[in-house]
Amino acid sequence: MAEGETCQVQTAPGALLHPWEERGRALSLDEARCLMDALEPVDWRKLAAEYDRELLAGLMERGALVRAPARPRLWTRYGWARAEAFVAALVRARARHAFLGTPKLAPVAGVLEEPGAVAQSLRRRSVRSFAPLPLPHKVLESVLAAAEPMLKWWPHLRVYVAAQHVVGVRRGVYAYAGGELLLRRAGLNGRELVAATNQHWVSGTGVSVFVAVVWKELERMHGRGPDAYMSALVDCGRLGEVLMLAAGRAGAGCCAASSLDGEASAQLCGLPEGEQEALYMLRVGVPPG
Repeated sequence: MAEGETCQVQTAPGALLHPWEERGRALSLDEARCLMDALEPVDWRKLAAEYDRELLAGLMERGALVRAPARPRLWTRYGWARAEAFVAALVRARARHAFLGTPKLAPVAGVLEEPGAVAQSLRRRSVRSFAPLPLPHKVLESVLAAAEPMLKWWPHLRVYVAAQHVVGVRRGVYAYAGGELLLRRAGLNGRELVAATNQHWVSGTGVSVFVAVVWKELERMHGRGPDAYMSALVDCGRLGEVLMLAAGRAGAGCCAASSLDGEASAQLCGLPEGEQEALYMLRVGVPPG
């Protein structure tokens, strides 16, 4: 980059696929910090003021740092900007916290306590094609009720329901809290769901259930390190498993996705900016045939 040149640069998406090594050579701490600072487009002069120019030139030459935008919308569409927490793990020690006293066991959702739950889990198959029929209200109730014990235990998770066509439920977006559906906005466009999830099979009847993390609550429970971020991802998956098993038990079809568009899904669910983020989505509907 020429001296004094004004432009924006950004960490190349491919650089985060193998963040710890690059062509057989491990990243230095300064290189990792630089790539972390450039996850979103940043002015070249700002980086040059903080990092050695030889280091920056090396990253540019190897293709780890490129002119912005690096494939427009790719970061948002695939959520790769969330990899920031993992790059940060290289430059900070992982905190190990020991419990004082006797550890408490988290509750088990009722659907997992029933006989045959393991066998049901092994038989479950993802359904991406749904019948053009409204989802019975009792099915939605049973799916959400299965998550209730876990939501009480994990205050850092929230559930939002985009009701497309459910018997007795107005089309719109709801927050699920305290065992009730609370209307956040009426009306719902199928194109909004496709844009939020990057999945064409979410349009139609049934519901799309979004699992969001509340960052302040997560920090309060697990701190700010990368372990906390990993806990959020695992907890979303565990909650999703319970919802999927409950859907199967109720005779509904279900499929999950995590490739959400952060901005579009936040707008759809009405999430407070910078406070909550949707990380997981499940589509529940009437299976074909």
